[in-house]
Amino acid sequence: MARTQPKKKIHTEHDDPHALWQFRLEREGNWRKVKREILAIKKETGEKGYSTIVHRIAGDHDYRGATEERELFRQYLQVESDLQKGDIAAQSEFESIVNRFPLKTVPKTENNWIASHPAMRRRARNPKANKVILSIDDVLEAPSQAAVNKLQYWCNEPKEFFKGLQAAEKPPPQPVVHKKEEAEVIRKKDPTLVEVRSIITNILDDLPDAHN
Repeated sequence: MARTQPKKKIHTEHDDPHALWQFRLEREGNWRKVKREILAIKKETGEKGYSTIVHRIAGDHDYRGATEERELFRQYLQVESDLQKGDIAAQSEFESIVNRFPLKTVPKTENNWIASHPAMRRRARNPKANKVILSIDDVLEAPSQAAVNKLQYWCNEPKEFFKGLQAAEKPPPQPVVHKKEEAEVIRKKDPTLVEVRSIITNILDDLPDAHN
């Protein structure tokens, strides 16, 4: 039976201020250190009350009291709201620009645009970064909507794109054809040529040997 992921805690300003403090430390990347200390204290003292230890050591780890922790949380919510509004506006402008392009064009044109686009080297230059997201500036000269969609995918998988492109540009290997098969191919393509070759061969066979 598949394991279900625990639901992510949704915080509100009415939460216990120590919970809001913990959430702030998580956002700042400082909670793991505090959690290790709590677990070490539990192991050393045998205490079972996790929250008791949290309340006791919070003051040593930037806990600012109930009033200020709630205010800091409200500020965080406001910033998140402003960012979300900005993201929606930017996404709307992005879609408006992309929708002006034709739906698709010649695949070679799209692939050449993708292959030479600076977004294709961002992943290699910063492999630990989050997923590459195209900006409005990235798509102003796109040849089609399909090219934008392809670039958004391939800029995060550049190695696979160039591997496939190289394979597509490589000429197919020429089949090995034996002499009998070659003659049969020539006969099917041009029967007259086969007859001419046969006549010349017969003439050569009928010529007297030069040494006689």
